[in-house]
Amino acid sequence: MKFESRQKYPTWVLFLLGSSFTFAVVIILAVGYGPILEYFQDGPNAEKGAEVLTSLGFVVGVFLLMYLLLFRYPLYVRIDFEGVHYKAFPYVRTLKTIKWREIAEINTVTVEPLSEFGGWGYRIVPKVKRGIIMRGGSALRIVSSAHKTPYFLTITDGDMAKKAIDQYYKPSE
Repeated sequence: MKFESRQKYPTWVLFLLGSSFTFAVVIILAVGYGPILEYFQDGPNAEKGAEVLTSLGFVVGVFLLMYLLLFRYPLYVRIDFEGVHYKAFPYVRTLKTIKWREIAEINTVTVEPLSEFGGWGYRIVPKVKRGIIMRGGSALRIVSSAHKTPYFLTITDGDMAKKAIDQYYKPSE
């Protein structure tokens, strides 16, 4: 039995990003409407219009980049006979594998992103814990033999992950 999980940021985060983008564009257009018109009509304030359009282009570019980097790619987690595999672009660009023999402890837990990690994404609480947190709920808690700091990966179904762990993980005595 193999377990797979694909998880993106919560929809409300995307809504918040979209609302912020819309608000920023509306403010820039409202403040720069006159200079923008003069820019296209070669008026005396055409230079200010060019600055407003540059600002607008910058805001659109930043928000588009944030969308593409953060919301386009999910956190992918797979548990199989080799170990735990995960990838979450841009935090982890290639598929990483934690082999079963490298794991000292693994279990499923429930996480609260804001109160436990201070937010979403790649999170580090120095010398305490780290992980890739996409949303609240079920997560894998992995302690490797080499590093005693727990590593968390949020997953979609904690019960199915627990079954896969029970099937494949044999703790070393």
